[in-house]
Amino acid sequence: MTAPSRIREISKKLIQLSLDEEGRVVEEKVREVLESLRANPPREHKLLLHLYLDHVKRELSKGVAIV
Repeated sequence: MTAPSRIREISKKLIQLSLDEEGRVVEEKVREVLESLRANPPREHKLLLHLYLDHVKRELSKGVAIV
């Protein structure tokens, strides 16, 4: 089952809010995003959180070198 486009768009915006100027994930910004979602959970929040987690993992893997 694919995610609705609205949920995918929101998850992409959330990951953009979690990055610094150099494109790295910032822990404090991630916490702020999660706190705001906890305070005002949108519809289908579980799916949104899973997509957000996937985006965060993808961004973190960009900085890891496999030798």
